[in-house]
Amino acid sequence: MKRTGCAGCPFGKDFEQEIDLVHEFEPKRYRAMEAVFGQSYEYTRQFLAYREQMKSLQRNADQIRLEGFYE
Repeated sequence: MKRTGCAGCPFGKDFEQEIDLVHEFEPKRYRAMEAVFGQSYEYTRQFLAYREQMKSLQRNADQIRLEGFYE
């Protein structure tokens, strides 16, 4: 896996994949990453879920509604 930036940065594009790989192959680094970024991982996960929810709502709002158009 190609890594840029600091190890386990919660702002990285594929931070979940990086966490999984580090947990499997480098347990000491994983513990250090959890100590430094533990709460940030949870906040990032919550934000990503919120962002997906907002995108879904926006896509639904952009659709043309024909309710009441035809009588």
